[in-house]
Amino acid sequence: MAHLKPKDNDNAIPGGFEQMKRSAESLSER
Repeated sequence: MAHLKPKDNDNAIPGGFEQMKRSAESLSER
């Protein structure tokens, strides 16, 4: 996820990165 380009990050929705992180953690727990 850290490999995202700065340009993509700017276009991303605020808090979207954190939400993706939570989803990844949720899937890892299963």
